[in-house]
Amino acid sequence: MEAEVRQLEFDGFRLEYELIRKRVRRVNLGIRRDGSVYVSAGSRVPIRTIEEFVKSNIWFIMDAKQRIENRPPEKRLESGRLSPEEKFLCERYLRKIVDMYYPYFERRGVAYPSIQVRKLKSRWGSCTPARHSIRLNSQLLDVPKAAAEHVVVHELCHFLEANHSPAFWAEVERVLPDYCERKALLKR
Repeated sequence: MEAEVRQLEFDGFRLEYELIRKRVRRVNLGIRRDGSVYVSAGSRVPIRTIEEFVKSNIWFIMDAKQRIENRPPEKRLESGRLSPEEKFLCERYLRKIVDMYYPYFERRGVAYPSIQVRKLKSRWGSCTPARHSIRLNSQLLDVPKAAAEHVVVHELCHFLEANHSPAFWAEVERVLPDYCERKALLKR
């Protein structure tokens, strides 16, 4: 994996981003909590293609950077775990979403799961059916509510279908017919 910092200028706007070359199938764009932009792409993807992709997402980038600038300062413990105040707010927010969708799952015979909120590095959520628990990423506070709802429903659907088979996605679609659009919000 190799990385380089690049600059892109167009329409009087200058954007600095980190280009990370690694084994991925598509070009991916992300914005870190500090507002820095990164793009991951395969080693054979031409720079021109990458720059066009970044340009096509400029409104998303500008919106995300604006939200980061307007966000109140973070209250994190030195260890990187959530502060008690942040954990309380995040759990309260995500439990409201779980409660909103749970009646559907209750009718399907799913008992109310234990919910853990953690600062996860590489996932939005995970489900452990054997322990009847779901883990949700605290960073779901930073995405649109529709995207957070998608993650919650996705994890709850694992109590009905433990894998990502077509039957699983059919369950997700029963609850969220627009799940594809909601899922796409997580990649922005």
